[in-house]
Amino acid sequence: MDYQIFEPVLWDIPKEKQDKLEPALYIKRSLVYGSLSLIAQVLKLYGLNNVLEVFDNLKETEIGARKHYYLKNYFLI
Repeated sequence: MDYQIFEPVLWDIPKEKQDKLEPALYIKRSLVYGSLSLIAQVLKLYGLNNVLEVFDNLKETEIGARKHYYLKNYFLI
């Protein structure tokens, strides 16, 4: 897998360790810090069920109220 798409959301993790992370971390970081374009790519890579599982475990305060509302009601349906 090309992990370069995750570099903007994994800025604090050394590049040599980024390919050893759990898929849930890629999904969570993409949801919290990523653009809608990145989230769309994550949906293609990991599937809606996996993304929804991570999303459902996020607190609204982690992602921001507006983004949480938008993703829940318009993007992740």
